[in-house]
Amino acid sequence: MSDIRIRGKGILDNEPQFGSSSELLTLFDSLVKKRKWIYLLVGVTVLATLVFCLFVPNRYTAKALILPSGGTPNSLGGLRDFAGRLGDSPLASADLGLEQSSYLYPDILGSRLISEAVINKVYQYPQGGKNKNQNLFDYFKVKKMDGALKALTEIAVFEMDRRTGVITISATTTNRHLSAALANEYINQLEEYNLDTRRSKAKDNEEFVSQRLKEVKAELRQAENNLEAFQLKNRNFNTATSPELAAELARLEREVEIKSRVFLTLTQQYEIARVETKKDVPIVQVLDYAKPPDEKAGPNRKLLLLTSFLLSSLLGIAIVLSVEFCRMRIRPDDYRQALDLGKEFKTDVIEVYTQVKRPLSWLERTKAKTPQS
Repeated sequence: MSDIRIRGKGILDNEPQFGSSSELLTLFDSLVKKRKWIYLLVGVTVLATLVFCLFVPNRYTAKALILPSGGTPNSLGGLRDFAGRLGDSPLASADLGLEQSSYLYPDILGSRLISEAVINKVYQYPQGGKNKNQNLFDYFKVKKMDGALKALTEIAVFEMDRRTGVITISATTTNRHLSAALANEYINQLEEYNLDTRRSKAKDNEEFVSQRLKEVKAELRQAENNLEAFQLKNRNFNTATSPELAAELARLEREVEIKSRVFLTLTQQYEIARVETKKDVPIVQVLDYAKPPDEKAGPNRKLLLLTSFLLSSLLGIAIVLSVEFCRMRIRPDDYRQALDLGKEFKTDVIEVYTQVKRPLSWLERTKAKTPQS
């Protein structure tokens, strides 16, 4: 019993204590001895990062600034219609006024309608001393629209300053001229959408009044023709005493008078609707068109190299310290026991392999001797 106690005490006394000065010196000594492995890891990592930096192309970001404006708050019917198509968006139920119209423009710019037009546009820009013509399908190297739309969302960003309502259109590509052309194309597509696609209430009202005016004009002409035909047929209607003729004449004259009044009213309304339609055309005030940037937006090669150097250095130090710490914590008896277990496992694997290999070899020889038909 006493012998067991002495052995137990000896093990506890010989076990190194983490944090002691001797252990710290041992770890530091391991770092010095294994520094070549750390240098190798750092060198390989930095070299791989350098190769990546040499092959990755520069990215350039061009920006355009716009300020949406229009007529009165009641003239934003087109924006309300677009907001209604957004479904559950808060904009769909918002009471949009002039000062709130900017909130919709990022959604309009990012809509599929405008995105597809931007993708299909053929851009001409200088590259490598030559003029290049291509659309975004060629630039993204994709053939389907869904793939191009997904790639476009990664290079085009729309931001709005909630305080001023100014919207920033940013486009990032590997060519400074293409970035500027892409950002400006968004402005062109937005203006085209406002002028040709978006239908406001004033425009709908103008078309309705115009169509109704044509109908009333035709009805008035018909009523006048009926009255003239009656007068020609009954030339003595002024002296006639027939009550039927007098009633028919009064009806025809009354119909002409009513149609004339309606025609005059619709004519006035049509002129007013035309004025309102002109006032209702949304205007995009371009504060700054995009210009080819002089400086690149990325990649930051110095930062990448510095980051790879620091991370690989820390990783190398962590690996060396972890291995040395595990070695110090494993007692020699445990280490020998682990080696013995490894040897036994290796022996068992070889024995199983030998037993399996014999029948397989016999099967292969039998199959080789069997004549094939």
